[in-house]
Amino acid sequence: MDLASAKQTVFDLLAAYPDGTPDATLEYVVRVYKGEPRAGALMLPVSVTVATDSMDAETIGLTVRVYAKPDTDAQGVQDWLDITVEQVERLLDDQTAGTQFTRGSWSIAYAPDIDSFVASCPMTCSRTDF
Repeated sequence: MDLASAKQTVFDLLAAYPDGTPDATLEYVVRVYKGEPRAGALMLPVSVTVATDSMDAETIGLTVRVYAKPDTDAQGVQDWLDITVEQVERLLDDQTAGTQFTRGSWSIAYAPDIDSFVASCPMTCSRTDF
């Protein structure tokens, strides 16, 4: 698989339409992005991104991130983040089982520079483009 195909495959697991409308099971997500939008451009309170992480001669690395901005209700938004991580995990489990994608562990942290909670999960797949 090449980089563009890998990223598109994961994006398509999470987005219902090419414009980034989320899968219906992602109840709190406003938008899914293929890549990382510029600072301040995420549609909030909860968004998901699929970004290029790394690449070498054998593997492609992607990172799926869930962003949640605690503007009005920090505890409620943290709950949305937790729920969304579980929903994303289920979509990835259902769709990538038996394929060449493997996932790492989720890490969750507060990013003060963007005033958001961020949950990140690395994914890799084998390259077959050369």
